[in-house]
Formats: sequence, structure tokens, C-alpha cells
Amino acid sequence: MEDGARPQVWAGGRLFALVVFLLAAGVTAVLGVALPSGVDASAADGAVIATASGSPSGEAPAGRPDTGETSRGADPFAVRGTSTPTGSDSSTSDGPASDGVASAELAVPPSPAVPTTVKVPILMYHYVNKEPPPAGPYADSLTVRTHEFEEQMAFLAENGYTVISLPELTAAQQGAALPEKPVILTFDDGGADNYTVAFPILRRHGFTATFFVITGKVGTEGYMTWEQLKEMDAAGMTIGSHTVSHPDLTGVGVERLDKELNESCEEILRRVGTAPTAFCYPSGAFNGTVIEAVERAGYHAAVTTKPGKEAKPDAPFELPRVRMRPFVPVVEFARLLQ
Repeated sequence: MEDGARPQVWAGGRLFALVVFLLAAGVTAVLGVALPSGVDASAADGAVIATASGSPSGEAPAGRPDTGETSRGADPFAVRGTSTPTGSDSSTSDGPASDGVASAELAVPPSPAVPTTVKVPILMYHYVNKEPPPAGPYADSLTVRTHEFEEQMAFLAENGYTVISLPELTAAQQGAALPEKPVILTFDDGGADNYTVAFPILRRHGFTATFFVITGKVGTEGYMTWEQLKEMDAAGMTIGSHTVSHPDLTGVGVERLDKELNESCEEILRRVGTAPTAFCYPSGAFNGTVIEAVERAGYHAAVTTKPGKEAKPDAPFELPRVRMRPFVPVVEFARLLQ
């Protein structure tokens, strides 16, 4: 009987082995479908990890929701292997991603420029002539003689200085680049010699300047005309406001203050065709109330008579200047620019 039982045991063993083989083959087939090549089975839910061959450049990997912000430029999560930003946990519940899987790199957008103080000399001129005009007892000290002005402009041109505008100064405070040796030229009051003497010299050197005019004086004896100002504006000069009648703005009421600021702006726009964005305080007098009114009137910047060269971004209506007096040697002029 023992010899007769052995064939049955052997046959049962073959049947068991066949069943095991078929089950193993079935599991392998199922896993082959569930795990396509290139995908790590250990990835956690919702974190699709691409291999180094990855998705095409500029395309978000599969599984990442569309933010709908393509108009703002490159996706900050543009992948080099995964949709998970650097610093987040891309490991899985079963362990770390397999070798050969590229890690993500978060493209951090540049932060906005921090407003900064800019050092630029803003030169303050009044009259330029061989002799001072009959404009009062202070005219002599405010009149740079013609030959001195010519020498000063030649010095700027020959020593690599670049004349910039007040708006360019404001832009530089926000991070815009400036030339190596910037300088700004301004003229107060609107005297006639600004057109007859200073303007031709500026054009000869290719320089521009800002001319702050008292609109109530334009066209009267000793002052520039609207036709001249319009010509200067067309030539690249800037016409700024110095009020209507040149009062001490700290000593007038709010109604008069607003009138001096608004009507001068409106008149320049009407006569010249360009609205002024820069303002100059008469006699350099201002306070907090005046600054608020200047800003309320729509001006972007204001110059003072305070000495200095540093323009602070939090004080656009308190720009310091360098006063230009007569009989200044070129050596001293060069020092004033430093």
C-alpha cells in the first residue's frame, strides 16, 4: 500500500506547485499594469514625482492643479523633477524617493527694490548774466556771471558728468541705475537771462535743466515770456512751478495756499502744454501743512534751499540743493559737486 500511495502524493505536489505558479504570475501581471515605468510607487497621495527625464520644460508635472496665472510669467514652481517646492516634505509613507529622481528647485521671484537714499548734487541757480538784473538788493549774490557759468558747464562736460532730471532721481531711489557722475541743474524765479544767456549755453553742451517760474511774473519786465518757455520745453527743458506770486507759503491760509499751487500748475499746462510735476518753495519756506498741500496739488517732488546732496526716498518734497553763488573758482565748483 505504501508503494501505491506515493504516486498520489507526488501528483498532489505537482498540482500545488502549479497553483502557486499561476498566482505569482497573476500578481506580477497586475503590478506591471499598476506601476508604469518611471513612477515611484512609494510616492505619497497627491505628490506626483517625475523621474530625471521629467516633463517637458515649462510644463507643470501631471497632477499639479492649474493656477490660471500664466500671464504673470514663468511658474514659480516650474519643475526640474517634481511639483513639490524645495523645503516641503516630498518623502513618502514608505520611505524616501528612489535614486535617480530629481529634486525640485523653487524659482523665487525677485523682491521689489527697497527705496534708498541717493546722493546727487542739485545745483540751484537764479540769474546768469554779466551784471545782476535790477531785481532787488539780493540780485547781485544770486547772479552767477556769464563766464563763470560757461566755465562750470564746460567742467561738467569735460569731466564726465551727466545731467539728469528730477524724475530720474526719483526713479533711482526705487532702484533704477544712475550714471557714474549725475548732476541736476535748476533755476529759480524765471529771470529773462535764463532764456537769453543760460539756455544757449546749456544747449551748446547738450544739457537740460528745470526752470521754476513764478507764473504771475511771466511776460513782465525782467522775466521770460510764455513763448520762450514753450520753446525751452520743446528743446527738452523742464518748466516747474514757483507759485503764482512768490509768497511765503507758511504764512498764508489754506485757501490761498491751494490757489498758489493749483493755479500756477494749470497756467503752465495751458501755456506750455506740459503739466509741471516739480515744485520749488518761494524763499525755501515750507512746513508740514505746505508739504501736504503740494502733494495734494499733484506734484511729485519739491526742492528746497536746504544745503545737501542726499535725496531721501521718504522725503520727496524736501530735496536739498547746492546754492550757486557768483565768483566761485572752478576748483571750488568741483568741490561742491563731491
